[in-house]
Amino acid sequence: MKPRYLFIYLLLIATSYNCTTVRVASNKATNYNHKLSKVFVITQSEAKASKVTATLSEKLMEAFKENEIHGRFELKSSLSIKTDTEYINKVKEYNPNQLMIIKQTAVNYRTPTIINAINFEINILDYTSNTIVWKGELEIYGQVGVDTSIERSINKLILKLRKDKLI
Repeated sequence: MKPRYLFIYLLLIATSYNCTTVRVASNKATNYNHKLSKVFVITQSEAKASKVTATLSEKLMEAFKENEIHGRFELKSSLSIKTDTEYINKVKEYNPNQLMIIKQTAVNYRTPTIINAINFEINILDYTSNTIVWKGELEIYGQVGVDTSIERSINKLILKLRKDKLI
């Protein structure tokens, strides 16, 4: 192969290759036997990560819909000027069966605008009893950024929720 074509070939492979690692760990309350049905999701993150968390929340809502789960989400960034009371009122208006809180716990930047790793703590509460019924950790690592890793992350999260018999 000519060096010019080899270079183009390797460049195409390098730009289209995305090494992604996703890990989901969980712990479900043994006495909780309900399926997710009507879930309000609050996603909390630092302002710089809000694009990633917005995409994560949107993809989660799509996955919920595919699994016949009703859902709504609200983003809460570190620069949000909404009060906690406003968030509580949104949850009350929706009157969910479960409340899912996704909180960013760590982030690593490849450049000032490209996130290559982000971690979340996820809590699912039974809304009527206000008790935590499921806890999880979601770790996403993308060699060239996590934007393209979001869909894979949601798929793994849904599989874990299914394995834990919440779906």
